[in-house]
Amino acid sequence: MSKFLVPILALIVLVPATIHGQTLSPFVEAGALAESSSGGTVDGLGAHVELGIFVSPTWWIGVRADAIKRRYNDARWSAHSLIVGTTRPTAYERIAVEMSGGFGALRSKEWGPIDHEKAVTFAVGPVVTISRHIAIVPQLRGFITFPDHDAPGALATFAVGMRWRR
Repeated sequence: MSKFLVPILALIVLVPATIHGQTLSPFVEAGALAESSSGGTVDGLGAHVELGIFVSPTWWIGVRADAIKRRYNDARWSAHSLIVGTTRPTAYERIAVEMSGGFGALRSKEWGPIDHEKAVTFAVGPVVTISRHIAIVPQLRGFITFPDHDAPGALATFAVGMRWRR
């Protein structure tokens, strides 16, 4: 399914469209990602990228890809998700609060074979507008995984990205 969804969203981002008199506003975001442990130390570093489109002034949909390489052994994971989010203005003109949630798949490798798990993802953080088209987006993110053979797991990450919005 994801191999069809990404090209469709990329096409939406590149082609301007109007629905009911409102111009859709595509965006692309990319940045760094850090995974933390319960002790507060950084366990892994990676990157994220997101393609999306604002379907109203405050609501958007998108696809997100995350990847982390952990510090110990050869452990790593990657995830791709379909996301729905809302960006709400605050009393400060250049700052908004963003919340998002979605579902997707997480792929991880620690010791042996690669594990594939279903995952629910969520994120919260400010959106700091730098210019008409550019914003800085720091976020606290979480993943809840649902492996077929074990109890649900959780991952906590911190992301900081640069967002370009048309």
